[in-house]
Amino acid sequence: MWRKVFMFALLILISASPVLAQDVPETTEDDDPSKVTFIPIPVVFYTPETNFGFGASGVLLYRLPGEPAASRTSQFSGVAFYTLKKQYSVILSPKMYFANEDYYLDLVLGMSHYPSQFYGMGNNTRLADEETFTADSFRGDLDFLRRVYKDFYAGVAYRFEHFDITDVEDDGLIANQDLTGDDAGTVSQLGAVLLWDSRDSALSSRSGSLYQLTALLADPGVGSDFVYNDYLIEIRHFIPLFERHAFGVQLLSQIMTGDPPFDEMATIGGSDRLRGVEQGRFRDKAALVAQMEYRFPIYWRFSGAAFLGGGAVEERFNFINLNEAHVSAGGGLRFRLTKDEPLHLRLDLGFSEDDTGVYFVFGEAF
Repeated sequence: MWRKVFMFALLILISASPVLAQDVPETTEDDDPSKVTFIPIPVVFYTPETNFGFGASGVLLYRLPGEPAASRTSQFSGVAFYTLKKQYSVILSPKMYFANEDYYLDLVLGMSHYPSQFYGMGNNTRLADEETFTADSFRGDLDFLRRVYKDFYAGVAYRFEHFDITDVEDDGLIANQDLTGDDAGTVSQLGAVLLWDSRDSALSSRSGSLYQLTALLADPGVGSDFVYNDYLIEIRHFIPLFERHAFGVQLLSQIMTGDPPFDEMATIGGSDRLRGVEQGRFRDKAALVAQMEYRFPIYWRFSGAAFLGGGAVEERFNFINLNEAHVSAGGGLRFRLTKDEPLHLRLDLGFSEDDTGVYFVFGEAF
């Protein structure tokens, strides 16, 4: 019962927060619109699946020529690493605002040879059923939006991925279940995006709201080996409190119809969707995640956060049972990387009923 109460409380907070919210001007913009900031960060990590991994990441903050100082900051981020087990991943992600924020381009390009975990389908999988497989993939995601009115944008979206599933266990779940996409294939999706974004900052928000609806169609007519629809609905609200304190809530739902590949299905867990639950720990055609976070200053460029979240997956959205929601909680530290822009390096520790997660990444969870 307490999980159901918790999820309904989050939904009430999300619904009420626009009434409570108030606009607080952000004073972090630099006076020089042509200023370019580059932040490099080395990457060193260890996991049982990868052994030691090494690489580099970085973020370039800038405004395109002719953009005013008050416009949002564009960014170009990238990460590349290689492990002692000959695994690798390279991701490039430019996000650009131009024509005084009348247009927005969000692009992600990536290629990887990397292990993933699979526990089966549904909301009640067991840790004991964990198996590891490797996905070789190349993907590109593109959103191109145009301002329609004030904070309202509309545009097109395209997703492409070619993947090969390898290193599957002979007697495991993947080999013995009739899963779509358990070998290789190409996903090609075309769709539309509607976005309302009144946040004070896209890097780390203290006030404002984001409402986003993305609808994608995968079909042989657009080059896909698979046929399915993919809908993503997201709501974020941020309430500024006393000086430099803020409260944020997020509601995210992903719904798929048709026959998507198992590795593309809706999931909960990871550094953004329910910290403390392993990414992909639960997957199915529909997912619902609700999170709230309290952000507060500590000292100089250091700040902190405490968070609480819940989520569940199911074959159909109307089958999701709030009594079976997986709950996580935790906290973390933030370090502001530049004086002029609220870009944070984030270290979070999250806990759930059967797992613990440590996350060291760029940017906020939402």
